[in-house]
Amino acid sequence: MMEFLQWLKDWGAAASSVAAFATVGALLIRQIKRIAKLHTAPLDALKKSLDSNNAATRAALKYSIVRAHEDYTKAGKIGRLTLECVLDMHKQYQELGGNGFVEDLVADLRALPADLG
Repeated sequence: MMEFLQWLKDWGAAASSVAAFATVGALLIRQIKRIAKLHTAPLDALKKSLDSNNAATRAALKYSIVRAHEDYTKAGKIGRLTLECVLDMHKQYQELGGNGFVEDLVADLRALPADLG
């Protein structure tokens, strides 16, 4: 009987130690998560700001390409340097995640005769 009581006492001590380690571990994990959240919040805000800036830039490029299309198709010709600028805007628009909305407009501008004057 004494052996059983000693075993029970030893087992109880071991179980208490495991419970204490589990509690400390849980507290450490909670603290680490809190600290990680504090450090990722500025990065999340920066990403949101960058995404917003990219969307605004993409919209401005789209608008500029649409205006160039309106102006130069009406004129019936486009300068070589102007076309290069439009093509560069189109490339940047695509790199910022722009869709195919301006593809036909850029193709129309490429097809215009060069303004040599």
